[in-house]
Amino acid sequence: MAIGGKVTGPAHENTIIGSHRMRIFAMRFPPMIFVIPALMVALLMLAPIGYLIVRATDSGTAIPDTLIRARTFVVTRNTALLAASVAVSASLIAVPLAWLTTRTNLPNQRFWTVVAALPLVIPSYVGALTIVAAMGPRGIVQGWLEGPFGIERLPSIYGFLGSWWALTLFSYPYVYLGVQAAFRGIDPALEEAARSLGLGPYRSFFRVMLPQLRPAIAAGALLSALYTVSDFGVVSLMRFDVFTRAIYVQYQSSFDRTAAA
Repeated sequence: MAIGGKVTGPAHENTIIGSHRMRIFAMRFPPMIFVIPALMVALLMLAPIGYLIVRATDSGTAIPDTLIRARTFVVTRNTALLAASVAVSASLIAVPLAWLTTRTNLPNQRFWTVVAALPLVIPSYVGALTIVAAMGPRGIVQGWLEGPFGIERLPSIYGFLGSWWALTLFSYPYVYLGVQAAFRGIDPALEEAARSLGLGPYRSFFRVMLPQLRPAIAAGALLSALYTVSDFGVVSLMRFDVFTRAIYVQYQSSFDRTAAA
């Protein structure tokens, strides 16, 4: 039926509904030219996990025994403690640095912005080696102190302390870059309004700025923690047992891929 030059009726309504559903389908499902490569990448990323599952199941009943061993608990605790400590300390370094390079009249601000992110280009293993050479029990600093003060040996930095120190110094840029971008995205007028209402610099930061920075801080801290969990060079050099080092030692000592998995 045509009314006023427009076609109406059940057939026309069905056509409209069908075209609307097709548009919804096209919006929900991306083209296959994107879906297929994405699925291939996902399968390649899942391949190592699949290999570990298959290898671990070869041990049969040994899986529960391995999971409840005291050493497994110690390694898990060490890994969680190191990841959490590095995430917190990296955030405590990154947030003030981001504030200095975005919200102050720091001289040569662009220069310091680049310098603050430079640890990203230095391998953490190299950084840990430098820390050991400088601050080790018989390192460079001990040599400087031996003459005037007679200090023959510094306290050991191996273990948790050295691992935490090295990983914090070389992973804080993950937090710094995100927080710096968040600072630049916040309107300075909000802070100025808070100051005009009588809030001091600290209260205005914690009540106005910090709530808007929390997503960036959380994302950066998560990246820092994940980097810590995946690191092998630092914990190996510092002789601190976390998952990566424990897996490597297990495989190297017994050449047992099943136990390592």
